[in-house]
Amino acid sequence: MRVHLRVELDGHDVVLQDQARRYEKSIRNAAKMTALIDEAFVYNNDALNGHRLIAEYTGGKLITEPTNSPDWLPQVTPGTGMN
Repeated sequence: MRVHLRVELDGHDVVLQDQARRYEKSIRNAAKMTALIDEAFVYNNDALNGHRLIAEYTGGKLITEPTNSPDWLPQVTPGTGMN
């Protein structure tokens, strides 16, 4: 949806296969990084709501999670991502 809106505003397009590949890679990388770093702040950047803080990790552990979190959030929690 974000790509579609960007194209409508004269931005560049991204092929659907590339979107899917990049998404999966981003989820894998996020899961690895949240396990390795001291703190992480995860934002949802959907087209409708803009940037929104959805989770905080400290020492690889999820410390805050709002209600209505996106379906992909558990996948970036260390040990549960698409590794």
